[in-house]
Amino acid sequence: MKKLIKTKSKQNQLNSMIQNFQEETQKIKQIIEKQRLENQNLKQENNRLKKNLFSLKNQTNSTSFKSIQNNKKTEMDENINFSNTKPTLDKYKTPPNSLIRKTYRINSSKPINFLNTSVRKFQIIPTNLNQQPQSKTNLETSQTVSGLKKQIKKLEMELEQKKMRIKVFEEKEKHQSMKKYPSRTIFSNKKNNSKKLNQFKKENSRLKDEIINQNKEIEEMKLLVIKINDLNQVLKNSLNNFKSKVFDLEKKLEKSNQNQNQIENQIENQNQNQNQIEQINKDLQQKIIDYQNLKIELEESLKIKDDEIFNLKQSNFDQKLDIRDLQTKIEKSHQNIFDLAEEIKKLQRENVNLIPLKETVEDLQGQLLKSQKSNKNLNYQISNLQKKQEEILQENEKLHKNLTHFDQENQKIQEEKNDLESKLINYQETNENLTNLNENLQLNVSQLKIDIEKIKNENIEIENMKNEWKNQSDDLIDEKEDLKNYIFELEKSLQELIEFKLNNEKEI
Repeated sequence: MKKLIKTKSKQNQLNSMIQNFQEETQKIKQIIEKQRLENQNLKQENNRLKKNLFSLKNQTNSTSFKSIQNNKKTEMDENINFSNTKPTLDKYKTPPNSLIRKTYRINSSKPINFLNTSVRKFQIIPTNLNQQPQSKTNLETSQTVSGLKKQIKKLEMELEQKKMRIKVFEEKEKHQSMKKYPSRTIFSNKKNNSKKLNQFKKENSRLKDEIINQNKEIEEMKLLVIKINDLNQVLKNSLNNFKSKVFDLEKKLEKSNQNQNQIENQIENQNQNQNQIEQINKDLQQKIIDYQNLKIELEESLKIKDDEIFNLKQSNFDQKLDIRDLQTKIEKSHQNIFDLAEEIKKLQRENVNLIPLKETVEDLQGQLLKSQKSNKNLNYQISNLQKKQEEILQENEKLHKNLTHFDQENQKIQEEKNDLESKLINYQETNENLTNLNENLQLNVSQLKIDIEKIKNENIEIENMKNEWKNQSDDLIDEKEDLKNYIFELEKSLQELIEFKLNNEKEI
């Protein structure tokens, strides 16, 4: 009776284990559904990352400074900030060593639940980044399989123990009957026969119940194997999805590296352009200084020439006055000579003394010669003055021509100065635009470097997760094979139980 009670208690434990199995299969289904939803979230996140990379490419490939300056604010509003959108896997690291699987003894009064453990779940990045991710991992699936494996092994051990107990019970019964009734058969004593029949009936009914329960267990095990196969397929599909995601991330890394190289080349070209612009600015400033110095020299030379022209005009006016004075003097001497000639005629008429008249005539002739000489000198001076005047006029004309030429050159210099000033303003504006663009590009490059580092870290963690998934899939395959072997052994044990039942019926 004690053995029957023990077997019933073990059967109850087996039933509770089967119920736990069913609950765990439901949990596995829920986990698979969550993984499917989280895979969809990953796809959405990938699409958003692609859009961000595409917008970055457009921003870096734009060449016109004005369009960049006009569209800078709108682009910064439209482009998503990578530091907010890029998910990181730093939060989702391996669990601490304190999270150890709980185990129970077979003979304990508590129900056996091999999955009553606090484990982490494989983290898929949520779309809403403000939400905190759940602290579970896909180790739950592997732990369910390992729990199933352990339970199956325990069931196998219990079946073997039952078989051994049944054999021991039969041998004891035979031995006791042979001891008590050595000269009789089993059916000689009616009382003993009735007792044994009742015992055999009870044992037979118990064995039937056990066979039915074991058949149920085998069917449930088969269903579990099918579910585990489905789970294995789901895990394989998720592994393939992870591989494709890793491949996409590698492509994104290559693209981001190419974009980074392009941006660095653009920055180098811009630095070279900026150096050239600075050199041009220096040359222009030097030219402006030279033009200003030349303008000052020309203005000073113009002032000197204006003074010379004024002095020449003044001397010309003085010489004209001298010529007029000389002409009046010549006219006066001519008039005096004419008056003297008339006086001589009068004296000749009046028959005055000839000697003084001769002397006076000679004196007058001498004065006349002197006046003629002085007249010649005056004429020579007048001709020299006229020549000088002509030369002064020619120089004056040359100076006027030079003045007009200098005025034209001055206008040209002024125009060039204005052009240079406008160019300088434009160069300064372009220089400011270039500096702003350079700063923006450097910010983009730094942001890209940060994003590339994040993607690399994510790629490493995804590789680790991929390896974990591979290990889990290998474990699942091994456990699947073990389950198949166990089902085969269960069928064998069932067959043996059926044979044992038939033998019991025959003996009855």
